[in-house]
Amino acid sequence: MVLHMNNDPFSLLYCLQLIRSENVGPITFWQLVRQYGSPKAAIDYLSLADPLGQKRITVQSLDQAQNEIDTHKKRGIHLLSAYEAAFPSSFKLLPDCPPILSVRGRLEALKHEKVIAIVGARNASLSGRNFAKHLATDLGNYGWVIVSGLARGIDGATHLGALAKGTVAVLAGGVDIIYPPEHADLYAKIQQTGCIISEMPLTMHPSAMHFPRRNRLISALSQGVVVIEAALRSGSLITANFALEQGKELFAVPGSPVDPRCRGTNDLLRRGAHVIESVADVISVLEGRQIKKHIAEPEDHYELAEDIIPVFAEEVPEMSLRDQLFQDLSTNPIAIEAIAAQYGCSAASLLTVILELELSGLIVRYPNGMISR
Repeated sequence: MVLHMNNDPFSLLYCLQLIRSENVGPITFWQLVRQYGSPKAAIDYLSLADPLGQKRITVQSLDQAQNEIDTHKKRGIHLLSAYEAAFPSSFKLLPDCPPILSVRGRLEALKHEKVIAIVGARNASLSGRNFAKHLATDLGNYGWVIVSGLARGIDGATHLGALAKGTVAVLAGGVDIIYPPEHADLYAKIQQTGCIISEMPLTMHPSAMHFPRRNRLISALSQGVVVIEAALRSGSLITANFALEQGKELFAVPGSPVDPRCRGTNDLLRRGAHVIESVADVISVLEGRQIKKHIAEPEDHYELAEDIIPVFAEEVPEMSLRDQLFQDLSTNPIAIEAIAAQYGCSAASLLTVILELELSGLIVRYPNGMISR
């Protein structure tokens, strides 16, 4: 038997032991701590035999908790409790504050004074992804750390644009589980200037129920949330609702009324979200001042999309070039040359698909070399 000599009743060991106990989530954890005074005192009470024969919570063993701590150390992953200085102070305002966080990368990104979230559709248009990437880059140049969820579409483009200055990815599964798998390279790069965080145990794969929990942390970590392309029933709107509940500034990029990927963002604007056309609109609200629009604006105007909590599979079937192009297009015209550069395909194959879509009446081709839905 391993002897655990720890006299601090609020130590990481006891916090981990309590939160990993049977049927203990963040709310129950804090209720127990308030009732008994500390994680250690709550564990001591729960470990006593119940004289009435009623079932109490089954407490995780100290050996199991110590093993999890050791595993984090061996893998170079930080494990923080809510009582540590490096823990994000904004999380402590949540009634369901995560008692434990796993962090991969630079801890200082969690304590940055200027943090903003950008979220949006997984099946985002090419214009929407370009807008997200440019906006993240521009905000980074103004000293803002960007938070998102490492999902496909807007999230991935956001992290990519924010890499140079630092970005935080909040995961729905364990911090060591890369989802989607194609973001493995992005996952590695984020750790160099920013970090990846999760409240879930290592090796846990994400499920649909975990995403709202992740979204509350994305909002809580930020001073404001920007939504780019979101359907009316979407994970991005869940994040937006958390932002409103938490008293954060909410921004939305308007989109075409005929594109279902824009209905959520347009609805947010009707409900009073700030309209976003450039980085200047965000800075003027968050920093209380107008700025000169001296940062280069994206060449493509925006247009927008949806974000539905996915049904998980290990891999998403690869799309044909035709299906991918149609998904990426919006009612906002975009240059054929820009599409070819993004796809890395030959002009001949792209023009063949464009002609097919045009003959099917699904897209419009303009005399200036632009196309749109």
